[in-house]
Amino acid sequence: MKDNAVRDWKAVYLDKRQHLYGELAHYYLSFIRRDTDDEHSYAALQCLSHYGSLLSERVLRDVFESVKQELRKHSFLFAPVYDKVYTELPVNRLRIDRLMVNTQAKEALVIDYKTGGIHEEDQIDKYIAALKKLPAFSGYSFSGQYVNIRI
Repeated sequence: MKDNAVRDWKAVYLDKRQHLYGELAHYYLSFIRRDTDDEHSYAALQCLSHYGSLLSERVLRDVFESVKQELRKHSFLFAPVYDKVYTELPVNRLRIDRLMVNTQAKEALVIDYKTGGIHEEDQIDKYIAALKKLPAFSGYSFSGQYVNIRI
């Protein structure tokens, strides 16, 4: 049984690498709040440091460029109306990919990035339920959206 588990992880991380690329994209996105050149440069440096022993620099830079191009398809992610943007926000035992907050209108938008399929249909609902329990979000309205990032 243990051999099968090791073989499965080998396929996921070393052979097919789909999970590795997904993790890489999420890590890269964790540094992007406003889509600035400085943020993208910093994200690239962090990813090169973190994933450079697993993937070549050329492959990494290709993934960064793919992620940037995908982000540009979702300009609402950088709407200036959201004065607070949090990435990789831990709430209880959950981790929210992106939370965008309009403090004037008391609105919050929960974003869940997907680099593959949606495995938990109610994932955003769980995030919103957890946020609603926090005193800081009393009186806020919430919405959520999945954002597909193809790499």
